[in-house]
Amino acid sequence: MKCLIPGLNVKILGRAIHAMAKIGDDLYIEALPEGLALRTINSSDSAYCKIFFAKAFFTYYNNDYFKVDGDNECLKCKISMKSAMMVFKSPSHMDKQVEMCEIKLDLDGTKLVFQLRCKHGITKTHFLSILESKKMDVTYDKSVSPNRLLAQNKLFSEAVSNFQISEDQLTIDVSPQLFILKNYVNGNTDVSKVPRTQLILKPIEFDSYQIQVESSVTFSMKEFRAVLMFAEAVNLPIYTHLETSGKPAMFEVNNNATFEADFIIATERADGVTQSTNTTIVGDCKNTSKRKYSNGADEVAAKRSYIDNNVNVQKILDEDSQLFNFIDMPGDQDVEPDPPNAKQTDQMDEFPSSPILNTQIRKVRTIFKRCFDTTFHPSDISGARNVLVDDSDDD
Repeated sequence: MKCLIPGLNVKILGRAIHAMAKIGDDLYIEALPEGLALRTINSSDSAYCKIFFAKAFFTYYNNDYFKVDGDNECLKCKISMKSAMMVFKSPSHMDKQVEMCEIKLDLDGTKLVFQLRCKHGITKTHFLSILESKKMDVTYDKSVSPNRLLAQNKLFSEAVSNFQISEDQLTIDVSPQLFILKNYVNGNTDVSKVPRTQLILKPIEFDSYQIQVESSVTFSMKEFRAVLMFAEAVNLPIYTHLETSGKPAMFEVNNNATFEADFIIATERADGVTQSTNTTIVGDCKNTSKRKYSNGADEVAAKRSYIDNNVNVQKILDEDSQLFNFIDMPGDQDVEPDPPNAKQTDQMDEFPSSPILNTQIRKVRTIFKRCFDTTFHPSDISGARNVLVDDSDDD
């Protein structure tokens, strides 16, 4: 097998490998007569991805190049996904740096060679070891799905951005009238500590919206983000094929002329009891917070009443003139004072009491209180200078 990829398409190949790395740890490469197929599957066999590149994607493609003894096994190989990502470290800038990428099988059939021909005559060659491969056959038919949707990748990306990064699963409810996205919470989770997020989209927001059967499917958020990652990179819409819960959800991103990407994600059955229970608990939390708020308002009103009734501001201002004055204010007389033999360590360990229950003598400090005295005149201050120019206004 040998193929040449132009610089503009190298970026797409790099984006495809980075998106597939979000799903599986191994990359299966198969050279077909129609084109090159890349496959991966996760460790739990719950998510599968296949990206097929047609001959139009390459400037040169030969699937029979370096064929070993007429054995077709050389057309199928498996390499490590981490090794493939090392070849395409920065796919966003590869179209500006790489002029051509050559992929071929070496003469002995034990290594897959990636050769990047960069600008200024620089050539980077990577030899990736071929791992022992197992047969992987995943069969699916998108035409049998009763629910089909077509939406721009930006619509799903903006919707998913409202969910937390730590979300593991996403639930989609489809009906002829509404398309609902919400986070999934199982029955073993404390729903009072988990935020609930739900977005409702109308059919008019989709390019195509065909719903024959109302259904609710729950699948992994991680694999769905990989779909969005590749769709955003190539700036293409997403075809969604949904069936009932328990059957896989299929997402397709394709450019009919050059490549087609299929993502198959297993689904789970949503727990309807958990969803209805959450609403009740959230409502109880709201009522509790309102009661706490009312108690806080009453306490503030009680503090204001205490200050207005017991503090005589005019008495403070009529005391002896000082820059800083300290006036003794008695506390509540109904509460007995602390015993004189109380230890200081015990007082420090406790929280300070509220102003209403405080029985100790408190000091109130006023600043420049003589300025508020109606009988004050600057000439009364000792050492005051004589006024050479009177005020123009008698007042």
